[in-house]
Amino acid sequence: MRQPGTRVGQQGFTLVELLVVITLIGLLAGAVALSTGGLRPADARDEAAKLHRAFQRAQEAAVLGNRAIAVRVDRNGYSFEIRRPGAWQSLAGVGFPRGLFAPDVEARVGKEGVVSVVFDNTGQTSPAYLVLARGGTLLAIDLDASGKASIHALDPS
Repeated sequence: MRQPGTRVGQQGFTLVELLVVITLIGLLAGAVALSTGGLRPADARDEAAKLHRAFQRAQEAAVLGNRAIAVRVDRNGYSFEIRRPGAWQSLAGVGFPRGLFAPDVEARVGKEGVVSVVFDNTGQTSPAYLVLARGGTLLAIDLDASGKASIHALDPS
């Protein structure tokens, strides 16, 4: 004799139970991916694009403010400076924060360890050439006298 409230031959999970579990796993996986900043690290191309935007911002600020603005690039990132009487002064506290490259991306800036790209009040600059590296990926940023930048991949060999 069977007990009341039990079915004969009931085994496994219902379709609704399986769908609920799959939905919960998907939500948890999405939350983990968002909290870790995505599934892929920033690559050299992302960092080159950020540096290119920094050059554009400095050029616009130089023209609009009628003052020379510099972007100083070191191995780990870049910062903005303005020419004041007698010296260059950081713009970090006035809306131009220091930009840091991703931890595994570095700028190859030569023996001095820093490259300054100066935009005058007309937006012109001295031509500059920088290389960003991440693992085996090398990207060159070529800046011409008008401030126009081009980004292209280099052969690592």
